[in-house]
Amino acid sequence: MRSGLAAAIVAVLLTPLSFAQSGTQPDLSGTWVDSANNADKITVSEKGDSIQLRETDGNRVVANYACSLDGKQCESKEEGHSAKVMTYYNGSKLVEIVEHGSDVTKRRFALSQDGKTMIVEIMPLTDESKVVTRTFQKADKTS
Repeated sequence: MRSGLAAAIVAVLLTPLSFAQSGTQPDLSGTWVDSANNADKITVSEKGDSIQLRETDGNRVVANYACSLDGKQCESKEEGHSAKVMTYYNGSKLVEIVEHGSDVTKRRFALSQDGKTMIVEIMPLTDESKVVTRTFQKADKTS
């Protein structure tokens, strides 16, 4: 039953609607440092309709993938294990959905108006964990 529910959630969430592409899409490119832990970093590179994301905790690679921004599923490495990921914009927020085995997590990335802060909401979809919000600051270009 749980796997059927997870599959239904994934099917609904992994189908981006055309209206999700509308709105202003910020460029999240750059290196972002977690305000609560300077060792945690997300490096984003957006080019056209694709994105490359690398997340590290110190020297350990947490996630690394290149994916289109059209909601098509691509392969990723999460904590050294294979995962399926999809990315798309919903208005001004980048949405990332990661399927790692039976676990599905949705993250929404939002950029502040001044472009110096990125808020990441992390929402587990297949269990009852609470939503976690993390704040990242854009690293200086010289660092």
